Amino acid sequence: MISLFKSKEQKFWSWFQKNENRLMNFEKEQDAVFKELHSQLMQVNQDVVFEFGSLVNGKREFVLSADGIDSAFPAVEKLYSAAPQMDKWTVVKFRPRRDPCDLVYGGKKINVEDIYYLLIKDHTPDKVGIILFFNDFTEAEHDLWLGVGFLFLDQTLGEYDVATKLGNILVTSHQSEHFANSHPLKELAKDMDSYFN
Repeated sequence: MISLFKSKEQKFWSWFQKNENRLMNFEKEQDAVFKELHSQLMQVNQDVVFEFGSLVNGKREFVLSADGIDSAFPAVEKLYSAAPQMDKWTVVKFRPRRDPCDLVYGGKKINVEDIYYLLIKDHTPDKVGIILFFNDFTEAEHDLWLGVGFLFLDQTLGEYDVATKLGNILVTSHQSEHFANSHPLKELAKDMDSYFN
């Protein structure tokens, strides 16, 4: 028996497919398209956000993200599972790993080459803690550097691993007594995979 009642996830994907061309070429009317898309996602879950990948060979990535909010993870999973097969789109659940790159945040330019890390024992047995070391870190700007840290961790490990595998996230300067045992950020993804395998 065919159900006449669509789930909110199915309604979202119906809307997405109807608006596929506008979404594919969102640059033409970006504000309007993003506002509409955001409004449609809000009807599924208010914490789910999105990212578009670049247009490559007529195809785009559409990334569904919980924006680091643990309680929104099941909504992302459910929406992803309901996604139809589409020729022009690759639907990705959670922000994926990418090669970390330099960022400007809070008026500061942060070079990825200057960031080091150290994995540490966490109080939660199935997680690992991490210390991030920044060249220009000051205690007065602790919250700013913590924000920077999350951005780099999201890039390096992907949203899912940050939320499910990392426990304590600490930020400090290169002057820390622990800096001598640290490693360049670009080694982190490989280190994490080894730690959990």
